[in-house]
Amino acid sequence: MGLPAIPKRDKRDLAALEELAAFRSDLVETVSRHVEWLLDHDREADQSITTAEAVARARRPHPSGLPEKEPEQVSWHDLANLMEHRPVHARAAWEHVKEAAREELRTGVRGARSVERHFSAPYERAQYLVILEALREALGPRDGVEDLLVQQMAGAYEQSLRWQARAVERVEHESWDGERARRRARENMTPAQRERDDANYGWIPPRLSDAAAIDQAAMLADRYQRGFLRLLRTFRELRRVLGPLVMTGGQLNVAEKQIVSAAPAPVTPCRPRGPGPRRVKPTARRSTTP
Repeated sequence: MGLPAIPKRDKRDLAALEELAAFRSDLVETVSRHVEWLLDHDREADQSITTAEAVARARRPHPSGLPEKEPEQVSWHDLANLMEHRPVHARAAWEHVKEAAREELRTGVRGARSVERHFSAPYERAQYLVILEALREALGPRDGVEDLLVQQMAGAYEQSLRWQARAVERVEHESWDGERARRRARENMTPAQRERDDANYGWIPPRLSDAAAIDQAAMLADRYQRGFLRLLRTFRELRRVLGPLVMTGGQLNVAEKQIVSAAPAPVTPCRPRGPGPRRVKPTARRSTTP
């Protein structure tokens, strides 16, 4: 008995199915963790539940397929549930998640989030994106590798500017004045007073001195600046080595350089040689006259 016929799918659908199949261990692991959570939760609530009941509850299909979630909120448990009960929906959900990640990378949002502070303002993201826009316009990345290098350059330049501003700020203003006054006050406290102070205001972490903080900010700014220049050099070397090689007429284009070479002289075709009648060299006649 042969296997059932598989409907034709495009390459992207087949790739999504292969990736989901490769995630088998992750999908099984998340179901196992959910079963353990159900057993522990019911045990704490003084409810008796068997392992079989916990497994059945963890593998229960969602009533409406995949819940309405943002792509970054889709969990492994959601995909595992769909793979078991609705594989077609699992493929569509996984492709939707990948498309969102692809768009996030293409627009530079992922690179911006990697250098942003928590609870940052939209203006900080705009600062990174305009740097990325300027680099893309100047360098003109031609493929995915060059575009990834450009995004790394934008992140390095953004960090360089940020730490340079931090170094200037630490030079012009004394750092942590409020904490310095609080530390002096804590020196005269009793152990009981310090305990109450920690409970009311929190523990004070150790801080660097002003000179060490300034040196640290300057060092980080210089490190990111050197990283930016190293990435720019890598970008140019990559374009020089892997640039296109096109020969048109007498002009040779190698990457960004143009070398004009002389056109080859025309060659007259020779008549092919073949076997022919053998020539006999004439011999001199002897005179018979006495």
